[in-house]
Amino acid sequence: MDPAHRAAILEKGFTVLKMFAKGGNSEVYLARHEVGDIVEWNAIFLFPYSHTQATGDIKAIKLFVPRKGTKSSSSVPVTSQHITHVKHAKTEWCLMQKVRHPFIVKAMEMFQCKGHWHIVFPFLSGGDMFFHLSRCGKFCEELVRNYSAQLVLALGYLHSEAIVYNDLKPENIMLDQDGFVKLGKCHIIIRYQQDMVIAFV
Repeated sequence: MDPAHRAAILEKGFTVLKMFAKGGNSEVYLARHEVGDIVEWNAIFLFPYSHTQATGDIKAIKLFVPRKGTKSSSSVPVTSQHITHVKHAKTEWCLMQKVRHPFIVKAMEMFQCKGHWHIVFPFLSGGDMFFHLSRCGKFCEELVRNYSAQLVLALGYLHSEAIVYNDLKPENIMLDQDGFVKLGKCHIIIRYQQDMVIAFV
């Protein structure tokens, strides 16, 4: 992240500490929440409102970055790439700010600066399940039972809200400081109504 972008995020009330993870169209940074005006977005009507909050807590900021054109996709206009990444950011914000479940990550705030969308999440110090699997090879039976039960409860909650989670993999299963599951990355979903698909994001 360039210094100008860091300064712009600081104006929003966060000091960027370091990059934590990187995906296909997003980057995740550790940041300290300082004093400042935070702009949030209403989950239903998508209008901004601001408030001041100071905690000093460590947060995770997900920065949505449009994919740069490659040799196979250089004909795709940059505007289309921006539309896609804005759509992903707003969809993930709407879903993860709305859900209320102990085993699903809840988005805290959303803001825009330097032409990019950012979503603020609690920092989950337990890492992701892929990291732990790659380190130990396999989990003991007791851990598998616990993780499976928590995932079933999280997915059951989403199903009760007519949402099918469509990207279940170890990289998207986070763990908090106490070792409990936190399902994340909710921008790939299918919505159902009366046994019919009404939206795919």
